[in-house]
Amino acid sequence: MYRAVQRRGRSFDDSAEGLDDAELREAFSTVGGRFVVMQSIQRSVQYEAFDGLAAWVEDTFESTDNGLSLRDGAEDVIKDILIDVKNVNKELANDDF
Repeated sequence: MYRAVQRRGRSFDDSAEGLDDAELREAFSTVGGRFVVMQSIQRSVQYEAFDGLAAWVEDTFESTDNGLSLRDGAEDVIKDILIDVKNVNKELANDDF
């Protein structure tokens, strides 16, 4: 991890060189300084967790009084999945190992 910080920190070095404060410039130009600042930046970045399964279900199905039904055009997606399931199960049935 420290080597990655050292390699990727080069662009950070360019920014650090532009600092007016000599003490900050010196601290941020070290591998340790890069590491601490990058860790701080990563902690401060906010992101929203993405639920891929929920998004797929929402794109593929619609909610009805009877439960979920396929959306228009989703039949091909489901057919492809069923073909893949059949092929995987066929492979799993082989006990030649």
